[in-house]
This record gives sequence, C-alpha cells and structure tokens, in this order.
Amino acid sequence: MQRGRPGFVPDKKSSHRTSRTRTPRVLTVTMKQYSQACEENRGPILAVIREVFANAHNILEIGSGTGQHAVYFARHLPHLTWRPSELTENHASIQAWRKESGLVNVLPPIELDVTASAWPDGAYDGLFSANTTH
Repeated sequence: MQRGRPGFVPDKKSSHRTSRTRTPRVLTVTMKQYSQACEENRGPILAVIREVFANAHNILEIGSGTGQHAVYFARHLPHLTWRPSELTENHASIQAWRKESGLVNVLPPIELDVTASAWPDGAYDGLFSANTTH
C-alpha cells in the first residue's frame, strides 16, 4: 500500500494498514461547455436576426456547438422555436444549456453532419449558423 493513500490509515497496534469506513464521494461532471466567441458575438448577431427572423417561426441552427447561441436567441426571440443541430458527441452540452434555461422554445438537438448526403427531415422557415466555418 502506498503511504498516505486516501481511505487507509495505519493500525496503531500493528505495522499493517487497515481500511476505514468512508462515505463514497459522488463526482458530478457537467457537460455544459462555454465559448467566449459566442459570448462576444451574440449581441451583434441578435440585432441582425431579430429583423431577419421577424416573421419566422421555426429555426434550424446548423452547428450549434455548446448550445449557448440557441438558448440566448430563443430567450430573446420567444416567437421562435429553435432547433439546435450538431454531431451527437456535442449534444450533452446543448442539453445542459437547454435544461438550465428552462426554455420551452429550444428543442432537443438533432444529429446533423453537414458532410452527409442525407439531412434530417424538418420544416423550417429559417436557418442559422455561426462560428462554423473556421
């Protein structure tokens, strides 16, 4: 046994170590990611899409990344239903942003690989993408 290993203390009556009772620790891992670029450009983008999407209802966001833009724009444009899309491995962050926001106009993300020949079905009257071509 290694010296100082958590969960083990020396037995004062002998030279061997004994286990002590411990309450297991629960490690909470958040999948919510943050993008400084989203934080910095959301205001100017909102000023533009507020006008562009004034008469729209269903928006597909291509390449939703962290999920920050989806939540921010849906909060400020409540007449829109916002559908994030992203590769599956990035859905956890989007879901974390959605859950924290409590917004009903941000739908669960769908898988979308822009290089695939087939895209998911859906009726959208607006498309949005930011920070995806660099």
